[in-house]
Amino acid sequence: MDEKEILFGKLERDELYLEDLEAYLADQGKLQDFFQGIGHKNSVIKILVLDQLLHSKKSGMSGYLLDWLKNEGEAKVIARLLIVIGCMENEELVMHLAPFLKSEDRRVRANAVEAIGKLKTPVTRELLLPYLEDEDNRVRANTAMALWNYQDLQATIREAFFSMLHDHDKWMQASALYAFGELGIKDFVDYLFNQLRNEDEDICRNALIALIGFAERTTAKGEK
Repeated sequence: MDEKEILFGKLERDELYLEDLEAYLADQGKLQDFFQGIGHKNSVIKILVLDQLLHSKKSGMSGYLLDWLKNEGEAKVIARLLIVIGCMENEELVMHLAPFLKSEDRRVRANAVEAIGKLKTPVTRELLLPYLEDEDNRVRANTAMALWNYQDLQATIREAFFSMLHDHDKWMQASALYAFGELGIKDFVDYLFNQLRNEDEDICRNALIALIGFAERTTAKGEK
């Protein structure tokens, strides 16, 4: 059994650590063989590898990851790949990610929005703005969070949030609450407190999570 297969075996047994993977991938000569091999593995191993890569600071892998993305057929793996690639914060990658905004899979669309939002390129706002009206709650919330720092769009995003809060789908409401906590928007704090009394446990839980997130962000800003 070669070194690559030993590595995959450790993954399957949950015995692989980030240091093991980084040490293996430090050898540029092994990268191509590794990424060709991962394409033939099951989704569990693929996701495990991507979870490790998400925390890796190793550079020089974007080309291999893009090839993997282009050839990957499983939506949940594609969704995870998008996040890993987005975390590389390489503006040149944005147009490789943009086609996935049109995916029929909502997880893929939501993660494509999140990934492109991290890249913050000159075309980011134009690419993402239409997805403030997406039918999926996560896609809308991710879009609003990605675009919030554009000052001239904040009124539009507030309208999108209010639309989500008044939607008949509780998950639209829950995702809006989550976004408030992530962004730390003061305007919605009173609303969040009111939702702590909501009879729906999912709404109540997201309101509590949002308030905790808001408090943490406020404290962090005060410490700087």
